[in-house]
Amino acid sequence: MPPLKICPQTTDELVTSILDFCEMLSGRAFYRFQRAALTRIITLLLETPPEDFILSSDDYEPATVTELCSRQSGKSTGLADVGSGLCVILPELAKTFPNDMRLAQFKDGFFFGVFAPKQEKSQIVYGKLRDICESERAGDVYEELGIKVTAARGDEFRWTNGSYATAKTASETSDKEGFTYHLIIIDEAQLVSATKVRKELRPMLAATNGKLVLIGTPSLHQNAGFFKSTIKENLEYEKNTGVKNHFEYDYLKVIYDKREQFKIDRNPFHLNYERFIQREVKDLGYDSDEFCMNYRLKWVALTGKVFDMEHFKKLGLQTVEAGPSREGFQIAAMDVAKDGGARSVVCVGKIHMDAPTVVSDHNEAKYVKQLVNWLPLTGRFEGATGQYARVVEFLMEHNVHYFLIDATGIGDPVFERFEWILRPKGIIVIPYKHSVVSNDLLNKLYIREVTSRRFFYPAGPETQKTEEYELFIEEHDGIIKGYSGNYLQFFTSYDTKDFVISAALLCHGADLIFKDPALRTHIPENNTLESTVSIPYSSLAELSTSQDDRPKFRPAMPYFDAGRYLRHIPHNAGQGLRNAQGLNRPEPSEALRSRRYKRSRGR
Repeated sequence: MPPLKICPQTTDELVTSILDFCEMLSGRAFYRFQRAALTRIITLLLETPPEDFILSSDDYEPATVTELCSRQSGKSTGLADVGSGLCVILPELAKTFPNDMRLAQFKDGFFFGVFAPKQEKSQIVYGKLRDICESERAGDVYEELGIKVTAARGDEFRWTNGSYATAKTASETSDKEGFTYHLIIIDEAQLVSATKVRKELRPMLAATNGKLVLIGTPSLHQNAGFFKSTIKENLEYEKNTGVKNHFEYDYLKVIYDKREQFKIDRNPFHLNYERFIQREVKDLGYDSDEFCMNYRLKWVALTGKVFDMEHFKKLGLQTVEAGPSREGFQIAAMDVAKDGGARSVVCVGKIHMDAPTVVSDHNEAKYVKQLVNWLPLTGRFEGATGQYARVVEFLMEHNVHYFLIDATGIGDPVFERFEWILRPKGIIVIPYKHSVVSNDLLNKLYIREVTSRRFFYPAGPETQKTEEYELFIEEHDGIIKGYSGNYLQFFTSYDTKDFVISAALLCHGADLIFKDPALRTHIPENNTLESTVSIPYSSLAELSTSQDDRPKFRPAMPYFDAGRYLRHIPHNAGQGLRNAQGLNRPEPSEALRSRRYKRSRGR
């Protein structure tokens, strides 16, 4: 009886060899955080129950791996690298070791599926996988192994070894039943419903006892509950058994591993992520919902207080009193009362043109806004003591160039009247229409400005004694967030939120005039007056360590000279890539070299 052909490697060793092959095929080394999750996924694929296995209620083991990954950390690239490799190496190993039960299930091919809420999302992973499979490097490997590509369509890739990889949508309106898979990846899993997964996707793993991988980020979407509950199940299972099926990689872990990879291959590409995150912290704010969900991987509550008042009160300028001022480049904003008994509020602010804090990839400067003065108004609009006259008199006490005004409902004729009055005085009046969508953008912008410390207000000793200051603080303390669908809305536990909305409109107007080319042309040239007020601009290090629960985040790294680091990479590009990434790709065999030579000679 011939000896059994079984792979001599242990499962751990075999998984390492498979990952090494995937790296060789793609030409990229996995980051350590990628390798940890991929190791678990492949280990699950290779697991086989004993021959006398009988399922009981006590033998439950989750067949789903969950990953929370910081945005743009490289998860799509890692999945494409491993998917392209598994479709080639697993059938080859099954053919080489036909008696190895870990590999026998792949003798007819490896079936790999990528799903996402929208087709274009699944195409991201599939597109990268296809690029690898159609590369010259992959062509050499295929020729060495004697396999060919039989189909390369827009959503499906097939090989002669029986393997296939597909990209499909997991939208609610699609019907994707019928395929069989060994491994299904659901990208942006927080947007896919439980019904879709349980009714259509998971049954496609039944014939192979395949594995499901859910990858995404925290979200407020109504379908996020399934993803979140699956994570909880995996965490509970790990707590009880010590088996890890859930992996989390926030921005700090990603940055650390990318730095470590930079030490190996000296490729400055690995440092781009850290530099981008530094801008995001300053732009979005460390505690903003967007940054917490996208990069810190925090599940944000659907409701709760918006502003941390301990942080908010630090934005008060203790040496500055509220009052008329003509210093610097100023704009104003007005939240208009919707009925006769309500209150309108006008805020005037100064934009510190001499200190842009962030310049984005689109050359968009972010400036600090300093609230200079405020004016609460009640009563009628007409007459010598009406709101029209009082607002015009108030604006003339300042150096206002733009006036953003609430033009919703009753505010529309108010806007038209102010435009007629103020345009001859050289003030551009800009309307703002409140809606669920526009309020979402307005509220998020104001939160970003506050949490990023780009908004300050007067808080001198005399100002703090005024009713206006007390109302300003009280209203901010009482603001509660809520969601209308996916749109963030401000609610209040007090009677009003006029000061909050007026300040938010002020910040919105300050951004709007620099984004709109038509408005920007009206900015006077002599607007870079030196500020007489010392604004406590925050460094990135201060922003990320100002609270006890914040991690120690290193300040911005200097600009990297690509030429300086390229000198560390060998001039031989092919061998240099292998040396830099530690990939020991085997040299082609004599037979393959002979075939290449004949091909080059046209034979």
